[in-house]
Amino acid sequence: MWSPGTVDLPAAAIRLVQLGPAGAPTLVVVPDPPNVLEHHRRLLESLARRWRIVGLELPGFGRSRLRGPLSFARVSAAVVALLDHLELRDVTLEMACIGAHVGLRVAHARPDRIARLVLLQTATAAQLRSWARGTDLAGLLHTPLVGQALCCLAARAMVRHWYGAALPAGTDRVTRAAYTAPALAGLAQGGRFPLAAAYQALARLPDPPRLEQPIHLVFGTGDRTHAATAPDLLPHTTLERLPACGHFPGLEAPALHAARLEALLAV
Repeated sequence: MWSPGTVDLPAAAIRLVQLGPAGAPTLVVVPDPPNVLEHHRRLLESLARRWRIVGLELPGFGRSRLRGPLSFARVSAAVVALLDHLELRDVTLEMACIGAHVGLRVAHARPDRIARLVLLQTATAAQLRSWARGTDLAGLLHTPLVGQALCCLAARAMVRHWYGAALPAGTDRVTRAAYTAPALAGLAQGGRFPLAAAYQALARLPDPPRLEQPIHLVFGTGDRTHAATAPDLLPHTTLERLPACGHFPGLEAPALHAARLEALLAV
């Protein structure tokens, strides 16, 4: 039953949904902001017929609250605290873009919790810094306080612009609206999209240490914002390119993505 709630922890109050049978292999899915849980509802409900599903909005984004300034260390610690609270082990963790580097830190800190990662639309920290600069006209989002003020004042406009740029060229208006509407509804209900804070934190982020867990990297090459990004991440990484997809390959090709996840979870 789709019934998102909030888990209140010392480091964060995290919005999540839990589906599927207890005891089944567990998949943890973190939407790529400004996507929210509702973007993933159909996919997660279909997977929950066989697997335990935990969907959560990244602490500091959407309707998940982070206590203290946004940083990769603080967000990663909050996700680890949630995994501990839920007593999850050997999970498959799916994260995307900048947020994927939170997943990499979590996997390094707690290999007992994370068995494998499915990462979407990400690359090295250096590659993502280059990408972020290319999406930040005049460097305003990288400017402390100025970027934060811009995100507060223009969040709805930024969300609309983002879906227009991140989906493949030629995406029709109805499809764009299907992505935009849940994100705008989330903002109207108190959600956040602190892109400036994320960009500023990314500017100080080192590349992650070597991981032992396998990583499956999915990259939509129709993503115009990542046209110059080389999806070269870490050892133990298998790369899957999807030419028909943009920035959200898991949502744009849900049947293919579900089949991929089921194959990984069945191992």
